[in-house]
Amino acid sequence: MDGLSYTGSWLELQATPILYHRFSVEGDIANYTFKLGDTELTPIWMGDNTYAIAVSEIYIQDLAFNYAVSVSDGESSCTLTYNALNYMKLAYADATLKDLIASLFLYYTEANAYIN
Repeated sequence: MDGLSYTGSWLELQATPILYHRFSVEGDIANYTFKLGDTELTPIWMGDNTYAIAVSEIYIQDLAFNYAVSVSDGESSCTLTYNALNYMKLAYADATLKDLIASLFLYYTEANAYIN
């Protein structure tokens, strides 16, 4: 989309994980609408021309759920589909995060087995 670039995602581990998507914007962020389903998401200013969108309240049993964030400039739109396990898969290669991600994946697996 002209003037807007997806630059990455990260996962913040709290009581319920939060998945963030980072965007670089040329111009005014107010020209773009970000939605998760019917819920409009408020961009969080990160500095310079960088903003993040937060997908919160991700429960452990939903780590593999694909969250679709749509972005529109009023004329065109696109959708970013991502789940927390996508981030974990990429972060697993980082030796400093390896044990944490392995533990979280094991927790996810056990939580799903318990719930189901």
